[in-house]
Amino acid sequence: YNPDIFIGQALPHFALVSALLKKPYIIFEDTESAKLVQKFCFPFATKIVTPNCYLDDLGLKQVRFNGYFELAYLHPDHFVPNPDIFAKLGLHKDEKYAFFRFVSWNALHDIGQTGFDQDMKIRLVSLLEGRYKIFISSEGELPDVLKQYEVPENAKMQIHDILYYSSMYVGESPTMTTESAMLGTPAICMSSWACTCGNFDELSKKYGLLYCYKDFDQVLEIIERLLKLPDVKDIWAQKRQKMLRDNLDVSKYMAELIESYNPK
Repeated sequence: YNPDIFIGQALPHFALVSALLKKPYIIFEDTESAKLVQKFCFPFATKIVTPNCYLDDLGLKQVRFNGYFELAYLHPDHFVPNPDIFAKLGLHKDEKYAFFRFVSWNALHDIGQTGFDQDMKIRLVSLLEGRYKIFISSEGELPDVLKQYEVPENAKMQIHDILYYSSMYVGESPTMTTESAMLGTPAICMSSWACTCGNFDELSKKYGLLYCYKDFDQVLEIIERLLKLPDVKDIWAQKRQKMLRDNLDVSKYMAELIESYNPK
């Protein structure tokens, strides 16, 4: 086992093995709150690549770029949505639906953090089920009354198609919230920590593609506001185009960065 270079997130096993083998280690990072794992891994890094909107100054190792890591696989040059997802969801083509994502809160950066409780999840679905078909992806056990809305097994591998065609995303997953924004779907996140991240701040304030709140009442309020917009997906498609014009094809950027890297 003799790799030339280690490339990935702030991962302790990458940090240790790259140091033992005396090989360069390039970290791609966009989560300011993951302090514990960063404190361990950053000293081993050769370069730390972050979006321009990343809030922390990481010193001489830091390399910034215009974009978001989710654009590495969701840029329109690389992702083409597949409309067969409607049939897999049991829907007619272009039938409107809302998508929910609930997490288990087991990640390192989730320690001590919270999102929707079970009663809140039921209230969210009740608010939207009169307007949209409902689909839910959940890492934890759902209340019995919501289990009927779980994403069908044969559709779970097409989560980005689900996000693309969804009329609205509501959830606790910061990554899936950002993915929805990349795809031009109105995205609402409730999180006790993600709202302070640089990518969320920029996608919210500069482009208006997502909303993030710590307070449940604010989540309900923005959902009701969005429900009053008859052409919400068209509005978000225009916002998405502006975001895409301003940012790089991140997959291409990453490939060029790695291919041109000379540790000497």
